[in-house]
Amino acid sequence: MIEWLGLAYTIGKDLVRGLMWEEQEKLVDGDWLQKSGFGEEARAKGVDLYWSRPDRVATRETEGWAVMYAEDAKAGVRYKLVRYDGTTLMGRSPKAE
Repeated sequence: MIEWLGLAYTIGKDLVRGLMWEEQEKLVDGDWLQKSGFGEEARAKGVDLYWSRPDRVATRETEGWAVMYAEDAKAGVRYKLVRYDGTTLMGRSPKAE
């Protein structure tokens, strides 16, 4: 019984933490991925990156791609990474193919 309560607490805590993030867009360019280390970190985790036009994001999500976010834990902000023309950075684990 206590194990179930611990599990419920853990899941609830993670859910509340996820709901507390404010979401904003962060305008970046191709060089930002390299200079910030974001691209290298994603590739080290086995994530393929792809810039997608805004009208294709929903279709790409059905293909296993997900919108990528840079998180600022101190500020409680998740930044959706977009370029000047609105293209959105998406990522997919090769296992999702």
